[in-house]
Amino acid sequence: MGRDSREHFLWRRLWKKVLEWDFNTAIVKWFEGAQLNITENCLDRHLITRGEKTTLLFEPNDPKETAQYITYNESHEPVYKFANILKYQGIKRGDRVCIYLPMIPELAPSMRACARIGAIHSMIVAGFRAAALSKRISISIKYICK
Repeated sequence: MGRDSREHFLWRRLWKKVLEWDFNTAIVKWFEGAQLNITENCLDRHLITRGEKTTLLFEPNDPKETAQYITYNESHEPVYKFANILKYQGIKRGDRVCIYLPMIPELAPSMRACARIGAIHSMIVAGFRAAALSKRISISIKYICK
């Protein structure tokens, strides 16, 4: 398992131990000491070999509109731009972000941007009335603030 993980993921720092457990105290630790950024693994590592392949297929609600096939290369820049916007607004690792957007292609890069900088995020799809939106934000805060 450890060997496959090194081959299929970009690791910033490798682990000291793959698995450590103590079922008497209910402690299980995987890949202790390892560090990676999941957005680098779902996007960046594919740029060289799959850059022009589709990573996101956006099907609009209106059948008269054409579908958008967004490649890894096209997805990369918006993630960095939005991450920089978040950082400029003072958002940093561990901060909580709630993003309210309709179902548009920009939804995916905004989530990846939050993950890239380590911000805990909740996505709320636009279209809710004020009361419903307030309830969803309150629920998101309850669960992401634990």
